[in-house]
Amino acid sequence: MARSIVPQARVTKLLVLCAGHAQGAVPVQGAVELHCAASARGPVQGGPHALPGRQLQAHLLGTGLMTIKWDEHFKGIQLLDKLLGLPANPWHGKIGFAQLPGSPTILNRSIGKLEACTTTTCPHAALQRNQFTGETSLVNTAPNFGIAGFSGMINTLQGAGYKQATFNFFSFIAQLNRSMQHVIDISPVGPFLTQHLSTTPSALARWQAAGYHPPDVVTFLDNMDKSLTHSNGVLDIRITNGRLYR
Repeated sequence: MARSIVPQARVTKLLVLCAGHAQGAVPVQGAVELHCAASARGPVQGGPHALPGRQLQAHLLGTGLMTIKWDEHFKGIQLLDKLLGLPANPWHGKIGFAQLPGSPTILNRSIGKLEACTTTTCPHAALQRNQFTGETSLVNTAPNFGIAGFSGMINTLQGAGYKQATFNFFSFIAQLNRSMQHVIDISPVGPFLTQHLSTTPSALARWQAAGYHPPDVVTFLDNMDKSLTHSNGVLDIRITNGRLYR
């Protein structure tokens, strides 16, 4: 029987709190209710309230069907044999990578209710078949670009020499050969150049030399490319404290 690592008393309290706060915006209400319901269905030593390490453990042991994580989760699994000193990686070819699930409904802001997607309200939705009901409907998806990023700035009040040196430094660390090493290593740096998404034989050879399983890398990069170029993708506003305007 699946259980959460959160004590039962805490889970009960959480469900009560969720029920009390599941008011207001319809999407938020639905998300809170789903989050609360999932707490009782989490994998052994996992669940939505588990620590990241617990989620990874459940995923690798097969008690967790899927998890939503960033790039380093994929990279960590691919290189786990090196990290643990194993003769081979038993997870190569067994753990995939996909875009986030979508929704067949969208919020009608004028009436505050969720409605089925149409080609007008969800112009970028795609027809998908529900494997449980067999019905086909429009499903709207949106990529998640994460909650953090790296950026650099050049102070316009500095002299020309300082500006040029700063620009040269940024250019140096963003060069393909140097930045690709950070993308391949176990780091929070994901693909950010078009060349990082290449699946040519020479590009895959570099991933393989680092310990990756080429077919898994192709799946990872293809889905990453689909997410980064998705028509529903929206980047955070790039101003001070821009996260406050989400």
